[in-house]
Amino acid sequence: MRATIFFFCLCIALSRSKCAVIVTSNWIFDLASLTNKGPINQIATPGDWALRYSDFLVHYNPCGKTNWELRAPVERAACKGSYMCFNQDSGNVFPLAEPGSEVWAETGVGAILQMSAPVVSGPFCTNNRRTSTIRFVCDSTVTPSFVLENPADSSSCSFYFVFNLDCSTYFASSRVSTDVCAYNSSGGINFDLRQVNAIAPFGGDFKVRHERFDYYFNPCGLSTNYYQTSPSTRQMCENNALCQVDTVNGDNFPLGVSSSSFWTESEGKTFVSLYGGEPNVCSANGRTSVIELVCDYQSSSPTFSFLSSSAVDCTHQFRFALNCSFYFGAPIVTPSVSSICIEQNCSSNTNAIIKGSGAPSS
Repeated sequence: MRATIFFFCLCIALSRSKCAVIVTSNWIFDLASLTNKGPINQIATPGDWALRYSDFLVHYNPCGKTNWELRAPVERAACKGSYMCFNQDSGNVFPLAEPGSEVWAETGVGAILQMSAPVVSGPFCTNNRRTSTIRFVCDSTVTPSFVLENPADSSSCSFYFVFNLDCSTYFASSRVSTDVCAYNSSGGINFDLRQVNAIAPFGGDFKVRHERFDYYFNPCGLSTNYYQTSPSTRQMCENNALCQVDTVNGDNFPLGVSSSSFWTESEGKTFVSLYGGEPNVCSANGRTSVIELVCDYQSSSPTFSFLSSSAVDCTHQFRFALNCSFYFGAPIVTPSVSSICIEQNCSSNTNAIIKGSGAPSS
């Protein structure tokens, strides 16, 4: 028996990513779709997005080493591994975008990506780093273009660019549900979390223990039943559908709010994002929780389990397995060759991701 896998996570409007990805209310900005896709022209090494301004060229390969650097790695070693390189006609070369430095923010017409790289030549810059800021502007009427937004030269510490493009060509579109608790996926499953609200044996919550912590989960609940049974002593968990409890000292911390959620779907993956909680060291939106939803058609009752947690990005990961046929009316999936794609993220896969956040536990 193969299980159909879904993900339930908590997303933030400002995020860091290994390969520069942000999920906005309209698009999933995955820059891997722009890697090595630069147009062939006289100023750019094939595959790079490039621009000329004054006496220099800028080569940019989103989420990949510039092909310009790869063509002559010894002579252009200063740009080794950088997503973006500055190349002056006089021979001055330096990086503008170091992998791992990406910071995203959503805008009304797209998204903004800021990156940085250490100063290897030129004048002193703040923190000894140059910064590059790219505004991705979605416009269905334009031919993709990568342009400089402000005057700059080899002495600049900050570079500003605009990337105009038809986002529907390069990025997956988002379908937003007005129902915070349910989403009818393109795969034909209506993920209605109200069907599993307050049905668990632990006072209505699904509960799991990991080390010294208990986790209470009430899908689409205004709050956990754990909070409702003693609101005066469990105030931190108020209004949260997911709550963390320290079994040693009794401290409790919110991990996800249901009321602010929205759903999006792309390439067989469905997202519902929840925002809320207090700022912490990782995010202005608070702690992140990721719940993996698994359709187990042989399951007699839902199970909630702990997967992992990270103090680096303040993320908790869980798994919520249930019979989607019984609770959501989904057709039963019969194991077949095509079902192997479920775990390989093939196009036939259907994922649901629920995202949310809350206050830190420390």
